[in-house]
Amino acid sequence: MAIAAALVAQPLRAGIIASSAIVLTEDSPISLSAALNGSATGITVLNTSPDHWTVTFPTTISFNNPLNLLPAGWFEPDATGNLNVLSSPSSNNQLFVVSDTFQEFLHVTVIDGGNIDSIGIDSSGVTPVDVSVTFFDKGDATIPETGSTLSLLFLGSLILLGTSRFRSLRSA
Repeated sequence: MAIAAALVAQPLRAGIIASSAIVLTEDSPISLSAALNGSATGITVLNTSPDHWTVTFPTTISFNNPLNLLPAGWFEPDATGNLNVLSSPSSNNQLFVVSDTFQEFLHVTVIDGGNIDSIGIDSSGVTPVDVSVTFFDKGDATIPETGSTLSLLFLGSLILLGTSRFRSLRSA
């Protein structure tokens, strides 16, 4: 009997632990977007001053968890040594985001675009799952300013024109 039961029984397999993913993207010192599992529904982002935001998630998200990984940070992509830092106020479902800052003590620090697991808990489903956060800093990308570019082009053209006129006057 025991042999038959052992042959019929299925082996146990470890499953993938589910998690919820938050993605934060800074586009400029006053623009930050936030998504939870690919959706911004129920999330509010308040720009309190340049490079400072308060992000509020649905009440099913809590950042007061046993691992206590906050504050956490991502290195700035421009290698200045500054950080993008997340912290959580006393409210369970909010994050404070500060960009281009220096903070001495952080629980976790990763590269820009890196993922930090177990920042919080998502209790929206039947079983609570961990929340991970990824931060992308696109606000430090340098874009040429067209006014300066055009004025430098005009100045270079003027110098070339002046040089060619000077040569034609000398040869005459």
